[in-house]
Amino acid sequence: MSMDKKTRTLFEVFCTRAFELRQFSALETNPSFSLKGSIGIEGISVTTTLPGKEQLQAFSSVLRKFYSDRDKLSFRKVRNAARREAVASAPGVVSTLDELGRLYKEATQQGAVLFKIGNRSYSVPELLDLWFNAEIIHCDLDKFREWTALTDGLLEGIVIFEILVALQNTASVVMELANLIQANLLSQST
Repeated sequence: MSMDKKTRTLFEVFCTRAFELRQFSALETNPSFSLKGSIGIEGISVTTTLPGKEQLQAFSSVLRKFYSDRDKLSFRKVRNAARREAVASAPGVVSTLDELGRLYKEATQQGAVLFKIGNRSYSVPELLDLWFNAEIIHCDLDKFREWTALTDGLLEGIVIFEILVALQNTASVVMELANLIQANLLSQST
């Protein structure tokens, strides 16, 4: 069965955009960030080593198109299209696509860390939503105020660190999906 032109174009654009993540290989495969903490007589001490804000924003901007379910290139939409195509033309990769779906969910929903301000707790997906909507894509004023309150002082490095871990893991799964599509679906439909 031959892949339709619309699906082929979707896969080609997804792969092209996913491979743009390679320019951020330092963030993706060899992280240049760390988090160290200690508890002493004077209280809790946390030290973070993070990439520059501009590098983090650029990486986040490229990755966001795969994260947002409203985007045509969202990981979920493309993975679902790849799964439908694989059932018809490459059944051997269906289980791998299912596993990538699980890994993506794990990457974007991960984190036992909950941040609490007042009576409100924040999970990693909520942090990502705040990050994208207050700092990266546009400035939602309510989310900006919330983000500013959350990242004020000691928590800033920890919050950014948690976001980086989620972004790095998400980028890795996006790249795996692009590689699978290119090797198993696009190459077979030419």
